[in-house]
Amino acid sequence: MNMIQKSEAIKNGLRKRFQDSISKLAKRMCYGYDINPDDELAVNPNEAKIVYWIFEQYLAGNSLRKIAAGLERQGIPSPAVRPRWNRKAIDKLLSNEKYTDRVLLQKNGQHRRCPNRKQRYSL
Repeated sequence: MNMIQKSEAIKNGLRKRFQDSISKLAKRMCYGYDINPDDELAVNPNEAKIVYWIFEQYLAGNSLRKIAAGLERQGIPSPAVRPRWNRKAIDKLLSNEKYTDRVLLQKNGQHRRCPNRKQRYSL
């Protein structure tokens, strides 16, 4: 099997798992979610309130540093169970598509940059 055939075989396997809803990528853990007994992502209500608060603060124009300070003031540990949040963790959370209900597996299409962010988003 040459490299092109191997690449196509891998892509076909990924597509099949996505179509059959058995992709581990779709179920990757992130803050605010737990894995339920059926091995599906389920909202963690306590962490979801924190995620919502972070988005509210960001949309109100607060900086990542100010959001981190607010979380620390409230005594909320980071996803890595550290007492302090860092800007990178908050930035990753804000740009995670699972929180905006825009998760697309096998993305293919045009992308544009968010006006206030460096990351791209799908159209």
